[in-house]
Amino acid sequence: MTNFNDPSTVEKLQKALIIQEKCLLNHHPDLAVVYQSIALVHEKPGKFNSALLYNGYALRIRQKSLSANDPIIGFIYNNIRSIHFSTGNYPQAFLCFLKALLIYRKTLEDNHRKINKVKKDIQHARKPLTSKP
Repeated sequence: MTNFNDPSTVEKLQKALIIQEKCLLNHHPDLAVVYQSIALVHEKPGKFNSALLYNGYALRIRQKSLSANDPIIGFIYNNIRSIHFSTGNYPQAFLCFLKALLIYRKTLEDNHRKINKVKKDIQHARKPLTSKP
């Protein structure tokens, strides 16, 4: 289990990434897992540009190795949405919300927890945008 609050975690993940890059094809799904972990470690302290970069790497790998409607791709879009929302880039955040929701609706049951969570998150995210000061 990765401790995302440990300052040495990024260094350890970077070392793991170097080893995996030497041993695996550049679109191997295991690389995407490491990229997603690095993104999460960067997101926690607010290093949003780095988090977006690593999530982007993970997304490109997943798009090459999975079907376009795989829920894992929806999960990555939801992670990217979180970063955009945290930085105030609401249009991009909502675009990622919608991409995740469309993927989930194509592949999961209507009452699946991921679909319900995205719908709930969309409603929660709309409140600050529609409320008047």
